[in-house]
Amino acid sequence: MKIRIIDLLKTTTYNINVSVNGIIDLLKTTTYNINVSVNGWVRTHRQSKNISFIAINDGSTVHNLQIVAEHEKIKKDFLKLVTTGSAIRVDGMFALSTGNQQHGEIIAQNIVLYALPTHRNILYKRKNTR
Repeated sequence: MKIRIIDLLKTTTYNINVSVNGIIDLLKTTTYNINVSVNGWVRTHRQSKNISFIAINDGSTVHNLQIVAEHEKIKKDFLKLVTTGSAIRVDGMFALSTGNQQHGEIIAQNIVLYALPTHRNILYKRKNTR
């Protein structure tokens, strides 16, 4: 995958090849403002008036990756189809997160819905039994 990184201090553009082998690599990286594509299953989906937050997981780690989808870029009617257990691909920019729950998130430019959840592949949120 060809990625363009802009060094804001020098205003120089570099083209580098970065290999991302799943969400685990993105969660470990400290390189931000790079374009990435990630495949995975939706764990949670929260919508507000102008923005949606989607947590996805690809099985490479127990941690989820947050996707931020602005309704100006991705239609809210389409996002209603993206439910827990859906298989999706997200194309966007991996950026430093403004929240304190995670260090990075993907600002979605495009979302592809591969499959809707069925009774066989639906993912349930785990509840602690203490």
